[in-house]
Amino acid sequence: MSIEINLLPWRERQRERRRRDFGLALAGMALIGIAGGLGLTYHYASAGQSQQQRNAYIVEQIRQLDGAMHSLVEQVTLRDQLLEQLQVLGELQQGRTQTVKVLRGLTESLLP
Repeated sequence: MSIEINLLPWRERQRERRRRDFGLALAGMALIGIAGGLGLTYHYASAGQSQQQRNAYIVEQIRQLDGAMHSLVEQVTLRDQLLEQLQVLGELQQGRTQTVKVLRGLTESLLP
C-alpha cells in the first residue's frame, strides 16, 4: 500500500507567495528609485539656483568695482590737471619775482 501525497497545492501557494513577494520587492525598489531620482533632481536644482545667486552677486560686485574704477580714473585725470595748473602757477610766480627784481633794479639805477 503506497501513500501518495499531493504537493501541488502547496507548491502553488508557495509559487504565488514568491510571486507576490517579488512584486512587492519590485514595487518597493521602484518607489525607492523614483524617490532617489526626485531627491537628486531637487538637490541639483537647488545647487543650480545657489550657483546662480552666487553668479549674480559676483556680477553685481564687478559692476560696483567698474564704477569705482571709472571714478578713480576721473580722479587721476583731475589730479593730473591740478598738478599741471600748479606747475603753471609756480612758473608764473617765479616769473613774477624776476619781473619785480628787474623793475626794482631799473628804478634803483634810474633814481640817484
